[in-house]
Amino acid sequence: MTTDRMNFKEAQRLAAFECNAMWLKDHDVDGVFIALAYEGLRRKGQIYYCENCLFCHTDRNYFNVDHLVPDLRFKQWGKHHLARDARNMAILCYSRQKRDYGCNQSKSANYYVPRRRGLAFSHPEIDMNCYPVSERPFEWAGD
Repeated sequence: MTTDRMNFKEAQRLAAFECNAMWLKDHDVDGVFIALAYEGLRRKGQIYYCENCLFCHTDRNYFNVDHLVPDLRFKQWGKHHLARDARNMAILCYSRQKRDYGCNQSKSANYYVPRRRGLAFSHPEIDMNCYPVSERPFEWAGD
């Protein structure tokens, strides 16, 4: 059994980011309302969103591709090679400095992100989503 972490390949990561931005471009996402000043960027497919806290931004450095089901679980199940299957990818916001509490680092190897985590909470001043944070549906938030 492999003990190394099964990170996604660069081509997979790029495809996940492109799909994320295109989904926001072409569909209504529950809990996302892009500020009018940025609507043109959304229509061009240039805005990414965290699939948990719904933080939105054009800078890909605020996001990372994470495992929907933690990599550790696949190791335990003896199916480690399946950890980087495309169906196991999620785009989560990413902490760029200490105490940002991005969903990616907060989730870590858990199945969920602790409540009130994510850049939507720690950096609302740069969030392009103007939907009230208190009313956003958090997909993986746990207690």
